[in-house]
Amino acid sequence: MKKYSLLLLLISLTILSCGIFGSEPETSRTFGNATKVVVIVPDVKCSQVDVNTEPFKFGTQVDGKVEIGISGSKRVVAAIFKTKPQEQTGRLINNNDIVWMWTSGMRSDGRALEGRINLVDGVRTNENGEPVDLTSCKVHRDRGDKDADNYCVSLDYKQLYWFAVWGYNEDREISYWTDVPMPFFVKCPAGKTDCPKADNYNDCR
Repeated sequence: MKKYSLLLLLISLTILSCGIFGSEPETSRTFGNATKVVVIVPDVKCSQVDVNTEPFKFGTQVDGKVEIGISGSKRVVAAIFKTKPQEQTGRLINNNDIVWMWTSGMRSDGRALEGRINLVDGVRTNENGEPVDLTSCKVHRDRGDKDADNYCVSLDYKQLYWFAVWGYNEDREISYWTDVPMPFFVKCPAGKTDCPKADNYNDCR
């Protein structure tokens, strides 16, 4: 009987030490109790990205290994900022610097679970940094809207941008956050000689 009880105790301790569902994702250093989001692509600060063909990729990190995609959040948001994302008292304070946004509630091909978002999956934003529509740029183009370009963002190759991802829980608290928002440039058009140099920007050193 004692051996049986000891065996049960050892099994219980093993389950508790490993977690009922296995290892837990790493937590954010910025938002308490939030899961840290890792930007997978672009993977180098201030690289030139062909936003028309290359998708942004993101995921979470468990035991030092990056797992693509986000699951378990009521609402996931991906955004491009024209200044570095800033937070204060548990919330973002420079939302009006968002120039492009995608959300998991948007009608698009983007899926947070897949951790892969293309520029055409989102839309440009208004002066408050909110999406101008909850139907993607691609949907507007595919259905032949004559004003489709009004929903699609045009990014400047001379501007430094930041890509960030976050999610909200049922209480509208940030439950996922990109601790290291990724700064990037739009790929320089062919033949242009005035493209920015990474060493001109503090965030690119």
